[in-house]
Amino acid sequence: MRWHDGVLTREHGGADHRDLHGEGLVLMPSAFKWDQVVIVLDPPWQPTLIYPARGVGNLWQEDAGADAHAAALARLVGRTRARLLTGLAQPAATAWLAHRYGLAPATVSEHLAVLRDTGLVTAARHRHEVRYRRTELGDLLAGSGTPQRASARTREATARAK
Repeated sequence: MRWHDGVLTREHGGADHRDLHGEGLVLMPSAFKWDQVVIVLDPPWQPTLIYPARGVGNLWQEDAGADAHAAALARLVGRTRARLLTGLAQPAATAWLAHRYGLAPATVSEHLAVLRDTGLVTAARHRHEVRYRRTELGDLLAGSGTPQRASARTREATARAK
C-alpha cells in the first residue's frame, strides 16, 4: 500500500478505483488475515482496508517470567516508572501515556525526566509534541532486549547515568 497526493494505491492486485466522496476509510488490523490485504468497497459497508496485524505470533504465547520480571522492575525503579518504561514499547507522548495509565501529565512528565536523565529513554520533538522512546538500555531493563544487543552506545548511556 502506498499513499501519495491523497490517493491510496495497492501495489499488488487489481486496479480497483473508488472515490470515497468524504466517506473516510476504516483501517482494520486483523489477526486472521495475516497473509493478505483485503479491501472492502461494497455498499452498505464503509470502505475498509483490512491488513495483517503486527505481533500476532505472540498473541497466544505465555511468558511465565514476564510477571516476575515486571514485579522486580517495579521494586527497582518504582511501580509508576516501571509501567511507563514498559509502556514505551513504541514511542509515545506524555499526554498519551498520562491517558493510558490514568495519571496527571505533570506526573508522567516528572517520571519521564528521571528515566531520560538515567539514560533509559530519549526524547525527540515530533511536530507539536515530544515523543519518548526507550534506549537500548531501557529495552534491556524492560525485558524486551537481550544482553547480546548491548552495544557501545548502551555502555556509554550506562556510564553517563552513573
